[in-house]
Amino acid sequence: KRYPDAPKRAPGGFIYYQNEMRPEVKRENPSLAGGGVREIIFKRWNALTAEERRPYEDRGLEYARRYQEEMTVRAAKLRA
Repeated sequence: KRYPDAPKRAPGGFIYYQNEMRPEVKRENPSLAGGGVREIIFKRWNALTAEERRPYEDRGLEYARRYQEEMTVRAAKLRA
């Protein structure tokens, strides 16, 4: 059960990459549906080097850190 006041879970680096690349891929391939767009983005993600993935993964890790902090605060409030 999801509580409305609970923080949203942290997305991974791929989600940040996907959100950034989707408009570009749709512009290049206007006839593709969602699944086709995701497939192209996934192939591009897999072709990236670790260094190229780092900015997206770092964003995911930063969000995960904030999420953990928010969950700790929330848990303390629920115990009080």
